[in-house]
Amino acid sequence: HMKLLNSANYGVPQKRERVIIVGVRKDLGKRWSYPEETHNKDGSNGKKKWISVKDAIDDLKDLPENKAGLQHIYTAHSADFLEKIKKTPIGKSVNPKYSEAFYRCDPNGPSNTVKENHGGVFIHYEKHRVMTPRELARLQSFPDNFKFEGSKSNILVQLGNAVPCGLSQALAKQINTLF
Repeated sequence: HMKLLNSANYGVPQKRERVIIVGVRKDLGKRWSYPEETHNKDGSNGKKKWISVKDAIDDLKDLPENKAGLQHIYTAHSADFLEKIKKTPIGKSVNPKYSEAFYRCDPNGPSNTVKENHGGVFIHYEKHRVMTPRELARLQSFPDNFKFEGSKSNILVQLGNAVPCGLSQALAKQINTLF
């Protein structure tokens, strides 16, 4: 079975679409169905409304840097790059050639797909800086007590390659119904 799933439809504050392929041996006599979506764009049809970027990370925006515990690690920007960030409106990238790197997120909806982009991560919707690893982890629905290993750049790679926890959890629960 193959289906395109959007993480935002499973309570993840990110529009990350992934093709999920599931195979079930015929001799098991089990029938597969994908997990029911719990969220949608407007909260209609008995579903919850998508979780916004602001809902997910707003409480972190003024916290001091916390490298070891929360892994809320700030990036030092050059004065020139900081000026470019300040001029970047919501929904645009610092560099128009690269629409995904250094993109300023809309606070009122889920983010685009979190990617590592060689350090070219999202720009905070309100602050003139890139998002911290913890903010990006929240967009991937990692709990705050989850600790990543390695340097900041290694953490960004892990985050960019991860399947959002909310989507993984929905799939795992559905797989568990087979047994």
